Amino acid sequence: MEFSFFTASFGYSVVTDFAIWYFPLGFHFILFLVLPFKFWPTALIALGIGAGLTMYNQGSIYYDWLKHFLLTLTISIHTLPVVFIAQKMIQKLDIFSLKAIVTLVLFGMLSRLTNIGFHFLSNTSVYDKIPVNEKFGMFLQHNIAAYPGILMAISVYFLYQWYRHSTLKFTRNMLASTIRLAVALTTLIVLLFSISVTSQNILQLVLILPIIWFGYRYRWVASIVSALWINLVLLVLLYNTSPEQLVAFQPFIVCYFLIGLVTAGLQIDHNTIYESLQKHQTQLKFKYHELSQTKQQLQSMAKEIIAVQEIEKKNVSQELHDDVGQNITALRLAITMLEKNEKLTVQDKHSVHELKIMTDEIYSNAYDLMYWLRPRMVDDLGLSATLTGHFFSLKLTQNNIEYSHQVSTSVDQLNDTIKIAIFRIVQECVNNVIEHSQATQCHINLHLYASIIKLEFFDNGIGFNQNILDQPLRGGLFNIHNNMLALNGKLSLSNEEGARVYVELPIER
Repeated sequence: MEFSFFTASFGYSVVTDFAIWYFPLGFHFILFLVLPFKFWPTALIALGIGAGLTMYNQGSIYYDWLKHFLLTLTISIHTLPVVFIAQKMIQKLDIFSLKAIVTLVLFGMLSRLTNIGFHFLSNTSVYDKIPVNEKFGMFLQHNIAAYPGILMAISVYFLYQWYRHSTLKFTRNMLASTIRLAVALTTLIVLLFSISVTSQNILQLVLILPIIWFGYRYRWVASIVSALWINLVLLVLLYNTSPEQLVAFQPFIVCYFLIGLVTAGLQIDHNTIYESLQKHQTQLKFKYHELSQTKQQLQSMAKEIIAVQEIEKKNVSQELHDDVGQNITALRLAITMLEKNEKLTVQDKHSVHELKIMTDEIYSNAYDLMYWLRPRMVDDLGLSATLTGHFFSLKLTQNNIEYSHQVSTSVDQLNDTIKIAIFRIVQECVNNVIEHSQATQCHINLHLYASIIKLEFFDNGIGFNQNILDQPLRGGLFNIHNNMLALNGKLSLSNEEGARVYVELPIER
């Protein structure tokens, strides 16, 4: 392989007897990249023998085969540290990525800079036969002249890796289509190359387009294949042509390889990111489905809890009405009859009177508690009348809190579940104002819109403690939250010159 690549390189002399397109270096770079360390000494000897035979076959005017054998060993040895670092870095990367492509291209070019730089600085190889003022220009030419071979080797390496990992099976139609495209592209290149210098200049610019188009139309591998095919056709056409023509095509050949590799890398990364996004999107859909199910379960549980609470409150209210209420009524009746007893002393009548007052107070408290647990007026008078009447205002007035309201009368058209939920929310807000707010005023806004109910309750007190807003809700606020969860509503708590409770409920049609 060394003999073949090196011999072919002499057909591309950019500076006669001094600089050629040095194809073997790309072969060296990939060879040491894939070989285990234990085979490196054998490879070095084989490369040296192949290079020496090439110089012998070419009849070099500067070196015999033995000297070039040693020179090749020196060049390769100076390349090995760079290849070693590249090998370690590539092992950490996904080979099919833009980062891996850029890493190989960078270290491939660096390997040339390292080995030829040694000879430039040590004034060996051909540098001892070049005038001093031309040495740096020759150094640059030697670097650039090796790039076609390096990039070609890297392109072939990526195609080989793709072939190893690919599960794609070529069909007869795919093969026929590939051959047709290759023939059409080759014909275009040959025609434009053969017509004139002007057509060659057009060709140099036009050949960028197929590389990009093939990569876009087909897979990323098509970018590398098209770049490789274009350059192989050009290499055939440029074989043994003038140095001037080689120099004119040299940057374009390098450019075609780079465009093919970078375009492929960008497409690989794009596909990887797209697949990752699709995977994450699938996972998110699954998680969303799980969360939706969990939310529905929580909603069902909240509805059941609220339904059980309402039943218990109704039962307790009924028991207060049936048992305690009747007992207190009987007690009041007995006290009234006792008052009519003429045998009672003045002191006894006074005691009976105080007992009657206490009994009336107990009856009043039991009555309030009964209706606080299950207000019959929501069913009898409607929600609007309950919220704007004496039910809440009287209780707030007793605690020196002024109560104002703006309630839409259309709330009475809502179903019983929502009406009871709104009543409970206002009830918890009123309790909170009385027990914690230190407020002197509170206000309620309740309005219906096309598909939503908006309820706002605020006061001019000290507001919510920050711990209440930061931590999970408890007590009355937790009850409000349960109502929101059961009815798929939204709850917002804030401090705006006092405590503010904002609720949105969807209207069930």
